[in-house]
Amino acid sequence: SCFPKDVMALAALSKEIGVNPRILDSVIKVNDCQPTVILNYLENITGSLNNKNILVLGLAFKPETDDVRESVSIKMIRYLNEKKCNISAHDPISINNAKKVINFDINFVDDWEKEFHNNDIIIVSTNWNEYKKLKQFDNKISNQIIYDTRSLFNKNEFKNINYININYNE
Repeated sequence: SCFPKDVMALAALSKEIGVNPRILDSVIKVNDCQPTVILNYLENITGSLNNKNILVLGLAFKPETDDVRESVSIKMIRYLNEKKCNISAHDPISINNAKKVINFDINFVDDWEKEFHNNDIIIVSTNWNEYKKLKQFDNKISNQIIYDTRSLFNKNEFKNINYININYNE
């Protein structure tokens, strides 16, 4: 989870000492594209994301922190905003920091469990332990898609939910 920051620091150090960090610069460019790649994968499976109601679970760059710097979630939210999605977002502790860096209107929610029925797609973007409760909704959700970008679950844990994991190529 610290990989982007470490690579940028190493690239900056390389430049300071007069070394051209071409490989590191390439790694940074590829890493910057990953949130778009993740959402393009979802869009290829589900169709257009335009105007969808989407709940993003997790805003911090990793669990157990309120740090949203280099957060893939924030980058995905920006992309979803460009697609004119109606975005709701939850994080146990980083909502205040996310509000400082998201400069457009989204719905920050305190109770993510009450938001399911209002959304077409639920994106797990930070693997907080509390999101493991999603399994409890297997029989309560209809027509929603859970998109697990952090491999928090195994596909066989769900029987009724339309579950998509970034690691499954179907």
